Amino acid sequence: MRKGPLAAMAALLVLSLALLVGAHLAVNSRRDQVDWDVTVLEGDLSAAQGVTATIRLQDREGNLFWDTALTIGPEGYEADTDFAFLQEPLPYEEIDRKPYLDTFDLDLSRYWPWGVPLEPEKQGDARSMEEFPDIPWRAVRDVASRIEPGGEGVEIVDLSDYYDRIPLFLTEYVKNERVGEPRYSGPLTRALAPTLGPVPEDTLLKIRVEKDEDGLLENLSIDRASDQERVLWPRLQCIPWREGLLVYAWLVDDWYGNKEAPLPADTPLGQGICYLSTEGDGELTLCLPFDLSRTEILDMELDSEGQLLVWTCEEDILVLTVADPDTGAVRQRLELLDMGDGYLSMTSQREDCLLVTVESRDSGGCFCFLERKAGAYAPALEGRLDAPEAEEDRHALEDDLLEQGTVFLWDGERLVWTVGDVLYSEITRGIPLAVYDKTGRQCLAVLDNSLGRERVWVKDTYRFREEDPVALAWTNAESSGANQT
Repeated sequence: MRKGPLAAMAALLVLSLALLVGAHLAVNSRRDQVDWDVTVLEGDLSAAQGVTATIRLQDREGNLFWDTALTIGPEGYEADTDFAFLQEPLPYEEIDRKPYLDTFDLDLSRYWPWGVPLEPEKQGDARSMEEFPDIPWRAVRDVASRIEPGGEGVEIVDLSDYYDRIPLFLTEYVKNERVGEPRYSGPLTRALAPTLGPVPEDTLLKIRVEKDEDGLLENLSIDRASDQERVLWPRLQCIPWREGLLVYAWLVDDWYGNKEAPLPADTPLGQGICYLSTEGDGELTLCLPFDLSRTEILDMELDSEGQLLVWTCEEDILVLTVADPDTGAVRQRLELLDMGDGYLSMTSQREDCLLVTVESRDSGGCFCFLERKAGAYAPALEGRLDAPEAEEDRHALEDDLLEQGTVFLWDGERLVWTVGDVLYSEITRGIPLAVYDKTGRQCLAVLDNSLGRERVWVKDTYRFREEDPVALAWTNAESSGANQT
């Protein structure tokens, strides 16, 4: 008996149902494999009692999502996971993404203008190569003018032949509406009247330029002419303030940003932090002076009250200066940590609290936690995080706290601390959780999950979500004096 079309359709329906059930079981089996472990490396987990950590994970394809609330109680922990499956991943425009550029940024050392025309007749718009102040484009353009499309060349040039004085540029990044909030495109840059001092004679550089077949920049390298040469070139750091920017600058001896020397003391930026007007040709005025012959400015930021916080190193001591950015009047000066051979790793603000870490390749790391009351800061806790003799896995977790520990809770007695801005998006190791009080560290634990330990399919890569990957909250919202994330 010959089977008709209805029989074939019935067979296809059965097969479709089987595939649907199989997919459902596969997805749920992957859900069932998500479990959490808390391993205590030091102290007692009860020190974190009353804390809930919320961890948000997803798969690489953007179909599977896990939101876990891990609550620590007096006798252990509980993990409650909400799972979601999206057959179609979210459109790019609907995904909340953090800006990858600040609104204003004068340090362009990490951005390369691939595809920018090198010949003047090919430019034709305002986005010329002079937008990139970290790179001596006049010299690059001159070298490139002698290179045919598809070719490459290397020349040693003297920067003083191209620049009498080092120009100061203002670079503004504007929002790119095509990819949704809050991405930025640009940069849009213009030269300002202030300069950063004269270019010394015999500032020799080796410039290598490679063009593609259309004559566009394909590869660029800039280096010293020889190991004996010193090439000092400025780098700048700024934050928006009022109608302009607060700016400081330093000189580097290479093209990777290593600080070498302050700018000449007869220039405003050689005397401290300046206010740079963005109106007209720009006006540069000294705002907060420092003796840069003995003080290195490490970073600056504004707190929620609009105060200027400046982090400096003075005789190997980390110093916090709190000032009025309008008048430059110093309100506080606090000597905080012995930096030794270390460097400022991270600062993080939460409401009226401030956490700062110092990292050292040789002597481990340390931190200081400060409270702000009536505008004044006072150290509440300080301690150490890691040591060179620590085992490798433990050292890596504590290193994450030093560099990414931007999420914390404070109730006046306990500091509960974990990572927030997760730099390693893929789940390669657990999440560190540390608890400190005024007597020292009471607990160091690692939160680990099965997604990081096992792979269901070879192609699977599980990662933290881009928006709030890790958060902390008090389980009891009425915790007295609790300062939440």
